[in-house]
Amino acid sequence: MSDGSKDFALGLIIGGLIGAAVALLYAPMAGEDTRRRVGERLGDLAEEAKGKASGVAESARERATGALGTARERVGEVTTTLRERVEDFRGRAASAMEAGREAAQEKQEELAQRVEETSAPVINPETA
Repeated sequence: MSDGSKDFALGLIIGGLIGAAVALLYAPMAGEDTRRRVGERLGDLAEEAKGKASGVAESARERATGALGTARERVGEVTTTLRERVEDFRGRAASAMEAGREAAQEKQEELAQRVEETSAPVINPETA
């Protein structure tokens, strides 16, 4: 129930109580009978109001419990998805780092070989 409909229902109950009290007070009855009837009617209306309030509270509690359960499920799903994505990223990052290390090692070996191939032979002046 929305706040507006709760306020309306409460206003309706209170208005009914006031209307019943005024009607009974202006009815052509003895004062004692009128007070007794007003008391009985107020008691009935109070019990009815308590019952409706209890029903509204129970309904709100059920909805809140359902919403909480749904929120927990969604949080669990999001957490699982995030964990999977983090693990996937870690795996890809580790693969990329390994590929980078291998490429760097290959280039280093290639450069060492080129340096060796292109360097001029060293001539020792004593043996020449």
